[in-house]
Amino acid sequence: CDEKAIEPLEDLLFELGFEVMTPSIEGGEAEIKQIHQHNLQHCHGALVYYGAVSKPWVDMKLMDIAKAPGYGRDTELLASAVCIAPSDDRRKARFRTHLAEVLRPESPTVTGADLEPFTTALRV
Repeated sequence: CDEKAIEPLEDLLFELGFEVMTPSIEGGEAEIKQIHQHNLQHCHGALVYYGAVSKPWVDMKLMDIAKAPGYGRDTELLASAVCIAPSDDRRKARFRTHLAEVLRPESPTVTGADLEPFTTALRV
């Protein structure tokens, strides 16, 4: 449900020199799961966008990131983060986790400065 909202974020990351892989939403359930696990197995970082999605969806994605070594990763991710879209939602405002960096852009238009903790960790 955030596919359109993340397009500027995808563009920004690409312009900053990162190869962006987004979750597949086409195909059968098994194929989508296989692609997701393959991406987690081979990526250097994972960014979860918390816009219109539910908190349980975000929690599930964070659990997937934590399970990445079980998918055959032989190194740790360089960076993982949750980018929370601005909102009046109290649950989103209170979101915290030890599993990833939490990024809180002040504007719906995410900037390079908003992503700096994530992008800096990827460039190490």
